[in-house]
Amino acid sequence: MSTPATTTKPRYSHLECRPGSFYREFFLRGVNLRPSRLVSWMEIEALTPEQAAADRTLPLEAIREAID
Repeated sequence: MSTPATTTKPRYSHLECRPGSFYREFFLRGVNLRPSRLVSWMEIEALTPEQAAADRTLPLEAIREAID
């Protein structure tokens, strides 16, 4: 009995792996920024996700994925 081929949707659409990177962490797609750095900056500056998205000109969903 064969099983149908399943396609899995990537968990994150704004985060990507960087082959060859020494960091074992995702990066924001199209930006040289790791989520941990973004979240640390947001905590230090006491920014909301909306404020961080506006400041970095990133989609709000990308900020939420980085926080996740």
